[in-house]
Amino acid sequence: MAIRLFLAMRSELFIKSFTRSISRNTKQPITVVGSCETTEEIEPLFKHLKPDILIMDIKISNNFTFSQMRRLILQFPQIKIIGVSAEYHQDIAQLLEQAGSKAYLRRNDDKSTIENLIYEVWKGNTAIYRVNLPNNPYPNFGQ
Repeated sequence: MAIRLFLAMRSELFIKSFTRSISRNTKQPITVVGSCETTEEIEPLFKHLKPDILIMDIKISNNFTFSQMRRLILQFPQIKIIGVSAEYHQDIAQLLEQAGSKAYLRRNDDKSTIENLIYEVWKGNTAIYRVNLPNNPYPNFGQ
């Protein structure tokens, strides 16, 4: 059974690049079932597509708030969210954790790191501070 991803990113180029990269995985199959570039599109598409994981750019729009992420989690309790930003910052990690996100990745993380995050989240684990990951690229972060 494939892991079903939904991408909420502000850049169509990033969506296409991410989709191409992740669709060539070698472990558990991963399928991108949908994407959007605004927060307004997430809810109706998520209801229809029912993905396992939402990968969400925290800069998807100028009006994005972490309370929107919490609201999505309340509305769809089965949702597992991975937050995305350009750089890794502990304050953003804390906000993501408080909002209910299961993991945090950078836009330029390599394919292996992204896949590991997706698998860990799919299995029910969290990787907000990256210390939970096998082959952790940030061994001292969050300790």
